[in-house]
Amino acid sequence: MQVEKTQLKNSKTPRRKMSPIVSRSPIINMIARRKAQSPAGTSKSPNLYARSPNLHARFPNQAGTSKSPNLHDLSPSPTHGSPTNSHDLSHAANNGSKRRPRKLTSIIWKDAEPIYIDGLLMQGRCNYCSTVFLASKVSGTSQLARHLKVCEVKCSMDGVIQKIRTSDEIDPDWKFDQQAARVELVKLIVLHGLPFSFVEYAGFRNFCAALNPWFKSVSTVTVQNDCIEAYHTYRNAYESFFMNCNHRVSLTGDMWTSNQKLGYLCITCHWIGSNWRIRHRIIRFCLVETPHDSWNMFDVVLKCLSDWNIENRIFSFTMDNAEVNIKMMRHLRKNLVDRGFIYYEGKLLHVRCAAHVLNLIVQGGLKAMKSVVDNIRESVKYIRSSQARKEQFAKMYVEFRLKTYFGVDAPKHIKQVSTAMGALFTEYAAELGYDVVLSSQERNKEGDVSPDSVFSDWAEHVKLKKTNSRSELQQYLEEDFHPLTADLDILKWWDVNSARYPTLGRIARDVLAVPASTVASESAFSTCGRVITHHRSSLAPETVEALMCLGDWIKQVSSLEASTSHVVS
Repeated sequence: MQVEKTQLKNSKTPRRKMSPIVSRSPIINMIARRKAQSPAGTSKSPNLYARSPNLHARFPNQAGTSKSPNLHDLSPSPTHGSPTNSHDLSHAANNGSKRRPRKLTSIIWKDAEPIYIDGLLMQGRCNYCSTVFLASKVSGTSQLARHLKVCEVKCSMDGVIQKIRTSDEIDPDWKFDQQAARVELVKLIVLHGLPFSFVEYAGFRNFCAALNPWFKSVSTVTVQNDCIEAYHTYRNAYESFFMNCNHRVSLTGDMWTSNQKLGYLCITCHWIGSNWRIRHRIIRFCLVETPHDSWNMFDVVLKCLSDWNIENRIFSFTMDNAEVNIKMMRHLRKNLVDRGFIYYEGKLLHVRCAAHVLNLIVQGGLKAMKSVVDNIRESVKYIRSSQARKEQFAKMYVEFRLKTYFGVDAPKHIKQVSTAMGALFTEYAAELGYDVVLSSQERNKEGDVSPDSVFSDWAEHVKLKKTNSRSELQQYLEEDFHPLTADLDILKWWDVNSARYPTLGRIARDVLAVPASTVASESAFSTCGRVITHHRSSLAPETVEALMCLGDWIKQVSSLEASTSHVVS
């Protein structure tokens, strides 16, 4: 019993009283507490980076009550290269702490971000590679300073900046623009038919990092959204252009079946700009639901014209001679004529594709015309064998050719051309405000207004307009032929002479823009074949249309205009 009392007495040895800890560092406070609680005679240095169950023990505070320690105080500092969530650390610094962060004077903080814990500077994050290092009052900032000297990302950026400053070819005031880089990335993907996942290829990302470390990689979804946004931006610009233009446009269209077994209709818009240069843009590349009959195609075409606000600006529509196309054009002609949106009762609306017609002729009669083909080849050889023969052959105009080609039927075709020209001139002149008199008999029926009449001045005004309108066409037809030369550019001639013939100039601009074949639309199918592939066959029809139209617009703008700001020039 005496032994047991002695052992019990020895087991109740009073604990050593903790001295008050005065320190501004929570880590030093923790070390001091652990050292004070350790048995006497032991002197083992604590490991700051080791996790121990004792770290989660409850420590008595100065008042003698138990309190759970702050988790941020117990968390070990990260090792070299291990990132720390600065948001969580800064959040802890704002909760329950009244310490004011001291002012940082070291130059390294221009390239690093300070991280505070309970208002105390504990770590620093590199602004270039996001690596975190110790940077407390105890450890100092030497690790962070040494890292900034060898940081690969920072060294690469410094090299780029130094080359820009010392190069005569680069603007020294150049600054990296992430948004501009993403615009160029969209152009790269669209022009070359690359998949959206291209931006996530490791090789591409490594290339971008080596070329410009500032560029932030984007995801597949982001670059797809950028492409759709660019498509709408370009489209809005073209819609504004067509809304404000004072001339008509012509269309070409053709159907194409993709490897998805889906039918797409491509519609291309053609016009002659204010500088008398031919322009063309794809305005629709849409899915046509089955069956591909005339009514379904008519609905798609009419919706396209309505969406682009060009229903009242159509001059012609070039398609091949397929039966479904002929029926669709009948529906479209009736619709436009009934609403008064087209000239000459729509008789010039449907233009048969010359290439398609020639193909049918060749395929149907090549065997029967073998001897004729041989004669043509010999004739070509005969003409090309002499410069004099080539010049004589080149001196033929339109009436002579019609007489040569159609023989006894030539007067009928000449009359059709003359009638169509007169009808177009009348309607164009009326649109410009001219009152066109068709014959001298009709002029005589009007009668003369007495000079004393109050309407005499108005009669003179009307007569002057009629004379001007009538004389413009007559003067053009009676003018001497322009000498035919090898470098004659008919668009350039009208660019110079359209001021003399304003009405005829508008007619020429619309007529000369009429494409003879659907090649412009068919050429888009080869491009779409690179967009819709066996490895990329799940694209939505809306995405396919955006990629096809945007690719054509960017290509045309890049080759003809300096930037998108000149899209309506």
